[in-house]
Amino acid sequence: FESEISTAIENRDFCAFFQPQLNGNGEVTGAEALIRWIHPTKGMIPPDEFISIAEQFGLIQSLQDIVLEDICKLLMELERTSSIPADFKLSINISHSQFRASNFKQSLESTIEQFGIAASRVTLEITESMLSHDIAKTAQQMAEISDTGFSFSIDDFGTGYSNLSNLHAFPVHELKIDKSFVDRMLDPSGLSIVETIINLAKNLNMKVVAEGVESDKQATLLKERGIDVLQGYHFAKPLPFDEYLKWHSAHLAQR
Repeated sequence: FESEISTAIENRDFCAFFQPQLNGNGEVTGAEALIRWIHPTKGMIPPDEFISIAEQFGLIQSLQDIVLEDICKLLMELERTSSIPADFKLSINISHSQFRASNFKQSLESTIEQFGIAASRVTLEITESMLSHDIAKTAQQMAEISDTGFSFSIDDFGTGYSNLSNLHAFPVHELKIDKSFVDRMLDPSGLSIVETIINLAKNLNMKVVAEGVESDKQATLLKERGIDVLQGYHFAKPLPFDEYLKWHSAHLAQR
């Protein structure tokens, strides 16, 4: 399977799919880029079947390079057609091994410079656990990357270790509410957790994103509580490059 992944990387059988993100007014504010493996004989292979193996054998950097390149290509096309606002961003999930790599910042800058994309267009999604080791060094590394224009988001917030007393020490611009909490929003206890995360984000001057929104009821409850950004199948599934462009254009035409 490791060999198949290596071959697929060489053949560019991996690519990014894009799931739109919208604000409370229904305007597109960005999208999350998600890695997909389109196998020539097996079809679509889910990320949970190959991500851990790619991590184990040191191939995750190559996969994330592909995603970042696809992000730059999509941004180039969207900017060419002048169909995105100044604050439109695409987000990419960053693995622990990539984040800890000594050339992480240099690699990010090299790719966006190659395509002529502004760092301010890209959000780096990290997990809570990545903030729990060597806080001073991590905060310094994030600050150096933020200074170049990239922004940071904490993905799946509330599902892992989180020392809230240290959260303010990191240059984080956004919290993402995990789908598991959004799923339980119709129960009072589940709704309370979502409200707590939204309030925490607001108090820390961070944007808050709800992912996994699948119903109009969930969307309404989130909007009523001041959510900044919504993402999920209720609006659109993750889409390949060309389909995302069509969706984006059609959504703008409906506004």
